[in-house]
Amino acid sequence: MNKKLLGALAAYFTPGNTQQNYSAIGNDTINKLLDQAGSELDENKRVDLIQQADTDIWKEGHLLPTYQVPGAYAVRNTLANFGAFGFAQYPFDYANMGFLK
Repeated sequence: MNKKLLGALAAYFTPGNTQQNYSAIGNDTINKLLDQAGSELDENKRVDLIQQADTDIWKEGHLLPTYQVPGAYAVRNTLANFGAFGFAQYPFDYANMGFLK
């Protein structure tokens, strides 16, 4: 893991005003392990420290996004081809949307 990526990882789990730790996850042990990993020159030791931090992060609990939620729509069940479009490209083809008979 390169240093730039490790720095980004640390920003997600460092308490305080990092503007990225949305869940406020972190503790002194996690911070210490990520700091040590950031200064470790041996790749194998760095990976081991990151894995230890990962274990502690999972113990701490956090948000795990499992799907994209770009929007939620409530529509009648008689409306076809309309809803949360996810990764669909804009603009949508409104000619394919409409009410069922």
